[in-house]
Amino acid sequence: MRYVGRFLELPDAVKQFVPKALRSLALTIAVASSSGSPSARWYWVAVVAFGSAIGFTVIVNVPINIATGSWNIDDPPVDWERTRRRWEAFQGVRPWLLLAGFVLVAIGTADIA
Repeated sequence: MRYVGRFLELPDAVKQFVPKALRSLALTIAVASSSGSPSARWYWVAVVAFGSAIGFTVIVNVPINIATGSWNIDDPPVDWERTRRRWEAFQGVRPWLLLAGFVLVAIGTADIA
């Protein structure tokens, strides 16, 4: 719960993303739970993909965003390049996880039909 208190410090874009992402995750969990068919496995894997994307965002990217907001442009920290590479790596993984989740939900939906 330590991240809840920091939610107030987040940029507006993140404040909008997190609740929407959590609603999407909850909806996917609801569909996976209510589906008695074999296609439920696709939804559960999508839940893992969506949950991982949200987790990476909240645990890795957001704290880096907050930290970099206080950097002095003329005198950045010694390890700024390492921090940037770390942010870029997780920023690059997130869209693939979201795309995978979307594709898995689509497969699960097509499997039901």
